[in-house]
Amino acid sequence: MDDSLEAYSRHVFIDVGLLEENDGSETDWFLKNYPTRNKNFEIYKINTVTEEPSGKEKSQIRIFDWLRKSVKEEEYVVLKAEAEVVGEIMKSNSIRLVDELFLECKPKQSNKGIVEIEGLIGSV
Repeated sequence: MDDSLEAYSRHVFIDVGLLEENDGSETDWFLKNYPTRNKNFEIYKINTVTEEPSGKEKSQIRIFDWLRKSVKEEEYVVLKAEAEVVGEIMKSNSIRLVDELFLECKPKQSNKGIVEIEGLIGSV
């Protein structure tokens, strides 16, 4: 299996997390530790919201819609996201756009039980 990134026209890292957890640590981890093989990655930090909009927020888009509009299958996409977000992406079939997935599991914070998260891992 060839693991070269040469064949891809674009390289993208997408970090999806809650707005209140946006401290930049995951993006820092990627920059310091991910084997980019001397390729430049475009980095996107996407903040999710957990409440219904009150009307004062900017217009919101579903993560799977953003993914479909922002990346293509011929591009190399690395996604880091929480289990709930990955579940949404899988239901929409947009997971096919992701080449590499880092699943963040915080069952105490997300109402997802460990069994549900294990099931999600099994279905990926």
